[in-house]
Amino acid sequence: MNGFHLSRYAIISSHTYHDKKNGQQYRLLYLSKAARVFILPLNTVDKLASGNLEDIDSIVLNSFENTGIMTIQSAEQELTDVLESLQPNLSRRVFVLMPTAACNMDCQYCGQQHSGFGWSQEIEETVLKRVTAAAADTHTSAVEIRWYGGEPLLAFDRMMRVSKILISSCREHGTSYHATISTNGSLLTPEVIDDLYFSAGIKHITVTIDGYGESHNTSRHMKNDAPTYEQIVGCLKTTAKRSASYPDLLITARINITKRDAPHITSLLDDLAPLSSFSGFNIQFSPVYDWGHSNSNIMLTIEELRHCTDKWLQDSVNRHLRTEILPTSIRHDTCIAVGQNKELIGPLGSIYYCTEHPLVPRYDPACSLGPVLSDSSPRPSGPFDSLHANLLTHQSRCRVCKFLPGCGGGCPIRWKEGIQKCPTFITSLEERFDLLAKTASLSIA
Repeated sequence: MNGFHLSRYAIISSHTYHDKKNGQQYRLLYLSKAARVFILPLNTVDKLASGNLEDIDSIVLNSFENTGIMTIQSAEQELTDVLESLQPNLSRRVFVLMPTAACNMDCQYCGQQHSGFGWSQEIEETVLKRVTAAAADTHTSAVEIRWYGGEPLLAFDRMMRVSKILISSCREHGTSYHATISTNGSLLTPEVIDDLYFSAGIKHITVTIDGYGESHNTSRHMKNDAPTYEQIVGCLKTTAKRSASYPDLLITARINITKRDAPHITSLLDDLAPLSSFSGFNIQFSPVYDWGHSNSNIMLTIEELRHCTDKWLQDSVNRHLRTEILPTSIRHDTCIAVGQNKELIGPLGSIYYCTEHPLVPRYDPACSLGPVLSDSSPRPSGPFDSLHANLLTHQSRCRVCKFLPGCGGGCPIRWKEGIQKCPTFITSLEERFDLLAKTASLSIA
């Protein structure tokens, strides 16, 4: 394999791991451009790392070439390919729909200013024209709907009505349809989940839970002071027991991390442990940052966040709860700000390129791209549509980072504001490797 060498996106664990069953030693290799982890014999890894390929079996070498572990490309050529893979798929139209400006919670860290406003009948009709036109467009292969708020379930009837029309339109034109919802969970019941899944075609529900019990009830304060923790977690547990009825449903428990809630996360994981029997359930740890206003008084430091996240990941694995240890997919679409195939339609009918803009005085209405359109044309251009193409010439650490494929460069708005926050796994890579090894029944040698 003359000219082949280890990919710039291949990261090898420093630790060696032992398999008690066969007595063999291994190291882990994470190929970020494929978002895959490989368990390789120690002697093979040593030869790979040193470039001594002559003694590696030809069949093994061919498999390394096919998977991308070995490449003949230069570092610059690999970067170009990765950036091309991160480009948005323009045939997949993504509509983040925000039918109401209302929310029944008053979370301290939220930058939105809620009200009773929502789509008028005229706006709803224009939204339907917009999305059905996209579904009918011969250049569209898929339509993805992301229900968002405020609290979208406060517009439940409208969601159901709009969803049925969009599903019918996509079916008529042979266009793939996928729908998700982000909710505070306060209005979830088994009956609502049935309606979301069977009638609205929603196959991924993200529910935010901040810590255990009163920690959650205090952090995610209801405007009527009603507690919600027991109701939300109880509904999730009921759904898990009925999971056979929802063969392709995914539920993500998004845990927003603040100084106040951090001490209660392990207790939350204890309470969520029975959900490990539901293969569609997973945990996502999401640090709070400045969402339209300063949250510096409740944010963890980078070092605190790294230490806590490593512990919570370990806690999750010990409880057989699914969570992402290292990225398991390429960030093809970093966020809706990148690419004119994605747009948010706000409660007053304006188009936005970022989920953090609507209802946030710092950005709204200044960052609106205008009123919702009624045809299938791309979203009006925004400032970050060429983000990844610009990385070819922009001298940044993302350009040389081995983890760019799974990170996508992070939040474009944070870039613009001069804040570049890398994901915590980059600074705790060995801890993540050790945890992955544990899930494969390997121990540090």
